[in-house]
Amino acid sequence: MTTPLYPFQRLSRPLESFRLANGLTVVLHRFDSPAVGFAFFVRAGPAFESPETNGVSHFLEHMLFRGVPAHPSSEELTLALDRVGAEANAATYTDLIALSCKILPEAVEESLALFRDMVTAPVFAGLDAEREIILEEFLEDFDEDGTLTAIDQLSSQILYRTHPYALPILGNKAFLQNLTVDDLRRHLARFFQPGAAVLCLSGNLAASPEVRGMIERTFGTMNPGDGSATATVPPVPAFRGPRLNWVDSPRSQIQCRVSFLGWPVGDPDFALQKALVRLLDNPSGSPLRQAMQDEKGFCYSLAVGIDAYDAAGAVHVDFSVKPERLIDAVYECLRVLARTAERPPSDGLVEHMIHQYVKGKRFAANDLWDFSGRVGFRALFPSAQPFEEEFVASQQVNARDLARLARRLFRPSRLGVTLVGPSCGSSYHRLARMIERFPG
Repeated sequence: MTTPLYPFQRLSRPLESFRLANGLTVVLHRFDSPAVGFAFFVRAGPAFESPETNGVSHFLEHMLFRGVPAHPSSEELTLALDRVGAEANAATYTDLIALSCKILPEAVEESLALFRDMVTAPVFAGLDAEREIILEEFLEDFDEDGTLTAIDQLSSQILYRTHPYALPILGNKAFLQNLTVDDLRRHLARFFQPGAAVLCLSGNLAASPEVRGMIERTFGTMNPGDGSATATVPPVPAFRGPRLNWVDSPRSQIQCRVSFLGWPVGDPDFALQKALVRLLDNPSGSPLRQAMQDEKGFCYSLAVGIDAYDAAGAVHVDFSVKPERLIDAVYECLRVLARTAERPPSDGLVEHMIHQYVKGKRFAANDLWDFSGRVGFRALFPSAQPFEEEFVASQQVNARDLARLARRLFRPSRLGVTLVGPSCGSSYHRLARMIERFPG
């Protein structure tokens, strides 16, 4: 590799990290900006739920915006949030809940107090109305016949089987139809603990003593908690591929996901796994895009992504094709992946991928949530490689190591194929035989 390493110090000022007396981790990232980025991450979600209570984390995330004691309705709380900032949002993922907001630099402490109340003292007003909204959200994952068509959930069921990682974020509909405020209060008390959470602030921040004082006066008042409820997740059951799941659903295209069970965030090869995904997903130079789109024209869009969990991981290739081209498209996808394992990519292609990676990080250095969120994630899941170390390691990737990882990853025993669209018996059998012969 001839390109010299780009030092992290040129990307960003050092990120500051400290822990409050109650166990809350704080990450500060300073740079010139007209706003301050707020983010709060807590370990929660289906990874820490049971099938019986599945969905309570997502429901709770919705209810955090339904009011706090000083603003006891969703309308009043929304107006209060709009006075101090913009784009207040939240999301539930498999193993964490994230809250974020863009806030005015002069309103940092007021904003922190609002979000502290949201995660410690929500009033849970409007439960039945929010329940109806969530039940409407369920409809997005099912077709007109009530068949599950959410490909991310279907592929998780193939790869993770009975593990909580396979549980849907939306949850167990029967449980949610009868969920009570007491259920939400118990979940809040068990999971929203400082020891299982990270607070991130970035952008136009005051001096450290002043900011720290604001945080101590707001989030420092949270009751201590060690986060033991989310300290570990069970091991993932053994997976033996190849496996095929084709969900019959009327539509003009077939949605395809080709998945390989990979490695968790703490694995020594995790950064290399991410580099392999970048190589395959790169808008320019990707051998997968060149074959699937530029040469064959199989699909309008193609994406290569990753599951990054504490106990497991996966690599996914997503695309949609018309039914008559399905067999050829899946064959071409598998052929390119098998070739990646057999033959190292050129040094020029690897250098280009690294250049794109570094460029992306340079562009993200002044993002209100990117760098602080990456450091915050690693504080939440300490097994992950530190961000600065990963940045350096990602520039030291070489073609030989990528091919080595591809040989470990692109194996039939790790392969799962998920399809959603109009099914055909003869196509199913042809496809099943094809993946059984992979990589032949």
